[in-house]
Amino acid sequence: MSLNKRFGQYFILLPLLLALAAMCAVSAKDLADEKNPRTQTKGMMAQRDMPEQGANGPKGPELLTGTLDDAEAGEISALMSSLRENPNDADTLGKIAELFIRAEDWPRAEVFLIRAILGRPADARYRQLLGLAMFRQGKLEGATKNLEEALELQTDNFTLYNTLYNLIVIYKHHLKDTNKTKEFQEKLKSLLERDPELREKTPKEMP
Repeated sequence: MSLNKRFGQYFILLPLLLALAAMCAVSAKDLADEKNPRTQTKGMMAQRDMPEQGANGPKGPELLTGTLDDAEAGEISALMSSLRENPNDADTLGKIAELFIRAEDWPRAEVFLIRAILGRPADARYRQLLGLAMFRQGKLEGATKNLEEALELQTDNFTLYNTLYNLIVIYKHHLKDTNKTKEFQEKLKSLLERDPELREKTPKEMP
C-alpha cells in the first residue's frame, strides 16, 4: 500500500468513498502509477477506503498484490462456504470480489466479478468494479468496455460519477483519445450540474 504515495501527484482520493460502505469509489490517485496497478483500495472499497486508479497507467499485467488481514481472510472463508450451497449468489460473489479488491488481488477480483455479473447483469457497480480490476491488469479494452456498459445501466449518481471519472482517466491518460475524453467530460459536467450535493463533495478540477 505504501507504493501508492509515489503516484499521488496525478490524482487525489475521493472523500466520497468514506461515506459509502460497499460502494467502490474510483479516485484518480493510483491510476497515475505505472508500477503499482492499485485502484480503489486504499481508497477503494467503501468499508475501508476503496481502491483508486492510476494515471500513467500500469505497464501491463504486472501486479502489486496486497494481503488480507485475519478478519478479512476469515470473512472470505465464510463466504466461500456459503458459495458451496449457492454457487451463483451474486451478493456473495460480489462481497468476495470486493475483499480481493481490498487486497489488490485483481485477477481473483476479476473472476468473482464476472461471476457476479452473470447472476446480476444489470448491476452497474459490479461492471464498474470489473472495469477497475481489468484496468489494474493493463486490460484497457476490457476496462473501457465494462465501464461504458455500466453507463447504460440504472444506477446512483455516485457510481455514475466514478464510472465517468475513470473513463476520462483511461481515455485521456492511457489511450490518448481526445474525442472520447471530451465526450465523457461533458457527461460528467452535466451530472455535476444536476446534482449540486455531489458537486460539493468531489474534486473541482476535471481528471
